[in-house]
Amino acid sequence: MQHETQPLRFRTPPGWPTPSAEWIAMYQGAEPPTGWTPAPGLPAAPAEWVFWRAERRAFRAAMPPRARRLRVLGSIGAAVALVALAAVVLAALLGGAGAAAPAVIGLAPLVAGVALWVIAASRSADLAVATAERVRQEAAGRRATELTMVARSGRPDLDEAAALEAWHATAWGVPAGQAVTGHDGSGSGPGATPGSGPAPGAAAAPGTVAASAAASGRAVAGSTADGSAQRLTSSPLRRRARSVVGLTAGAAAFVLVLGAATALAPVVSRAQQVGTSSALGLGLQDLGAPGDQASSGVDGSDGSGSSDGSGSADGSADSSAPWVSDDGAFRATFVTADDDWNATCGTIDTTDDCWAWSITGDCSGTAKVTVDFSASAEGRATRTVTRGVMIGSGTPLVLTELGNEDYAGVSKITCDPAVATPVGITKTSIDPDGAANAGSWPDACYDAGCAGWRVTPEADCPAATVQFSVRDEAGHLPNPHALVVTTPLHAGKPVDVWAGGAQSADDATLDEVSCS
Repeated sequence: MQHETQPLRFRTPPGWPTPSAEWIAMYQGAEPPTGWTPAPGLPAAPAEWVFWRAERRAFRAAMPPRARRLRVLGSIGAAVALVALAAVVLAALLGGAGAAAPAVIGLAPLVAGVALWVIAASRSADLAVATAERVRQEAAGRRATELTMVARSGRPDLDEAAALEAWHATAWGVPAGQAVTGHDGSGSGPGATPGSGPAPGAAAAPGTVAASAAASGRAVAGSTADGSAQRLTSSPLRRRARSVVGLTAGAAAFVLVLGAATALAPVVSRAQQVGTSSALGLGLQDLGAPGDQASSGVDGSDGSGSSDGSGSADGSADSSAPWVSDDGAFRATFVTADDDWNATCGTIDTTDDCWAWSITGDCSGTAKVTVDFSASAEGRATRTVTRGVMIGSGTPLVLTELGNEDYAGVSKITCDPAVATPVGITKTSIDPDGAANAGSWPDACYDAGCAGWRVTPEADCPAATVQFSVRDEAGHLPNPHALVVTTPLHAGKPVDVWAGGAQSADDATLDEVSCS
């Protein structure tokens, strides 16, 4: 549920009621202990659930004035670095043998701009962490000094303990006498003492302020468990962090190499300098991750990779090159565009990494899709997942998978009607505007659009396959297309599932829930 006036937004776990705005204000950033629930009988939050996220505008307003100055300095540093880089490259390309002096002079503002950019970004991140801690501590102080008074003012007819219990019950919308008071150390589950209230200084560690980010993956070659070649895709979230480090290292290498090259400019012809500059530009691209050289066609290939996903001899392949089954009947392409990723993986509320592939082909029944995961680019598969999905002719299917491994890739697709067992369910559509469902939408749904259902399964399944039909365009995904997401199911316990990329509830249907 979003409260724009508060710096931190509380993310309600599945199956929990939505707390009141007053409760969220009192408990800003406080992390519940593992297993804590606001009332007996409610499911515990999933492992590693992120309870708090920054509300962009309110959180920025809560940051001290120097945060804005740091953002301005970072923008200035980036602009100076880019302008200086352009000047150095142009001098090397067009200045001929006399370009040494201008190029060397241009290195100074380039280094200064990069340093200012990186330092400002680092200090901004530190300031954001400090702001989150301050917000949490201020909320803990309010609870210690004001919560009892607020509770008593609402129920002056009750004693202190009973008033606190009534306040928590009202805040969580649960019957009086069932609320578990204060989750920051004063109560930790159904056995907590009602009305105990949070003690001063008992607040938990600072609330997690997380930023969702999506990044396109990069395919590289690896091996399956039986030694056959496969294409593996770098974890999008890990790749984003590596890209930052790679770009910084690439900029530093560019400065050093270009400085050495321009120092020898008086004895090098203009043609040689142009060739050197071109090679350096390609080298900067290659620093992103292993495998770019082959995808750029440096080895004489067109960068398309082989149809069996084996890649080149050095273990590289291009994520833009599709995996193709041996008989040519199926094709799987890694989803890299931000809009496509946001409408598929982006609408899955998870702390794990997420991969997405667009699959085309045709099966009269169910297709068996095998995905391998690995800890390294060339390593054998450490985990294999099999999914039973319905793939129709002319309609692409987007398959999403979750995990914490560094690499993943589709290794096999065959028609196999016996691969999956349907799971009996009861389902109801989720009204995003309904009070009972407020705040349950994943963040990316506000941009990509979603249709949601509350599903109650008849049987357990640790990683159920949920397939939707989406009758809407989403990024580069056509109308119509199919979407497959995964979720754990527990018999009799409702869970929310979402079809991203649907602008209205009528634009998607829930076709099947199965267990492989």
